[in-house]
Amino acid sequence: MTRTRTCLGTMVAAIAGLGAASMAECAAGAVLIVDQPPTAGIGLPSSFYTLTPGISTAEIDSFTTTAAYSLGTLTAFPSSDGPGPNISVSGSIYSGAPPGEAGANLVATASGTTGAGDDIVVDFGNALLPSGTYYLTAFVVRQSVNNGVWYWNTTFSGPQALTWPIGQGLPPAPEANAFTDEPLALAYTLTGTPVVAAVPEPPTWALFAGGLSVAGLLSARRRSRPSAAGLAA
Repeated sequence: MTRTRTCLGTMVAAIAGLGAASMAECAAGAVLIVDQPPTAGIGLPSSFYTLTPGISTAEIDSFTTTAAYSLGTLTAFPSSDGPGPNISVSGSIYSGAPPGEAGANLVATASGTTGAGDDIVVDFGNALLPSGTYYLTAFVVRQSVNNGVWYWNTTFSGPQALTWPIGQGLPPAPEANAFTDEPLALAYTLTGTPVVAAVPEPPTWALFAGGLSVAGLLSARRRSRPSAAGLAA
């Protein structure tokens, strides 16, 4: 009940004349926005090397949502040919265009950790994600290629993956299975909490109806009041 009353704050303020009416945003339970588990043993390099940025790459995948969410956790499923050590781990979401291209707008980014099997786990901390099409990336930062490469595992379902050769001045390019030319997608899950419009409580509807009644009475009184010209006659 407390959450409902909080969500109704903007509507009450609007009825009181304190601002334009707008439906507040309330949260339901967390769900999977994207669910693309690994279905292929092909790994795509997604690592940034501080000493050799010319061979650094980041993998990118797009997704589309028709609803708004409060972002939760990104889990990227990898394979790795070395334990690191990782200088940092991060994940980011862009709108407009893939990172590295003109028109790319950063929507959310956060530091992450590597979990079981070197999975990248990033908590976006309830950042708002409106409906639309987005580009997601996650990668580790290491000091040199001798520390191993983090490979983002792939799947054959979902949006096609892109590779962004960081430091080479090249735009993201589509990824495909070298043997079948079948488009590859990245293996990851992304959770979020749906953002829904609040439903007013009965007392709020009563307040709203009362306000309309008062406004109607005032309008009626103004219409029934004789004009100055009529009084003069």
